[in-house]
Amino acid sequence: MSFKIRLLQIADLQQESFYQTLSALRPIKKIADSLAEEIFNDCQKRGIETYVVLDKEKIVGTLRLLFESKFYHQGRLAAHIEDVATHADYQGKGVGRVLVQHAITVCRARACYKIILDCSDRVAPFYQKQGFVLHENCLRYDLDND
Repeated sequence: MSFKIRLLQIADLQQESFYQTLSALRPIKKIADSLAEEIFNDCQKRGIETYVVLDKEKIVGTLRLLFESKFYHQGRLAAHIEDVATHADYQGKGVGRVLVQHAITVCRARACYKIILDCSDRVAPFYQKQGFVLHENCLRYDLDND
């Protein structure tokens, strides 16, 4: 299949397929337009890039990239991949692979020295096939549970 990858646009937030795709991570219904726009604008201000994969006009995949400058690497960037999701109807068709490879290309172009991501054990083999290696541990503290 031939897919088009581009940055998320505010008009995409109107598409049900965007929320259907995100539901691969956690069930979500379309949110209020005003809240969606607020989240979109906040991400824009913070430099968070959300990429989408299109099949014609339908959003079938998404991935977020975050960047941070590191003092101990003379300001070089570390990239974080977040929220990789593929629409249920497109899983196993290469959408995730093209998204991750696109993210790697973007990070190389920005001279990032590393890309990190957190994932479940269930999907770790997918990322390992893309060249990622298991490195140390990821811990989390849920503030909503305080």
